[in-house]
Amino acid sequence: NDLKELIHHDEVMITQMLSRIAKENAADIRECRECFACGDRKSLASGLHRISGAAQIICATEIDELAAQIEMLAMKTGTDEDITAGLDRLETKLTVLRRSIGQYLHSITHME
Repeated sequence: NDLKELIHHDEVMITQMLSRIAKENAADIRECRECFACGDRKSLASGLHRISGAAQIICATEIDELAAQIEMLAMKTGTDEDITAGLDRLETKLTVLRRSIGQYLHSITHME
């Protein structure tokens, strides 16, 4: 509801923003996995930062906090095991979010 108020209840803008966030999150988590597999922690941290920022926009606090925690692990001396476990949890949460966004978008397009 705060988001709707912020953008003046513009359903088209909400739809576009949520669709874009869902797509970009999926691409970002794939990129994070690839960067981690290549040992590129700087790029991993950058991808996690993007995910965190998108989560902040839609008030997805758990995703924001988890992405920020893994970002810190990537930038500091987090173990591979801790980062892998964090990425697994984050990917699960992003999947749930993507499904929720899909259900929401389906519901508003079929209300008319």
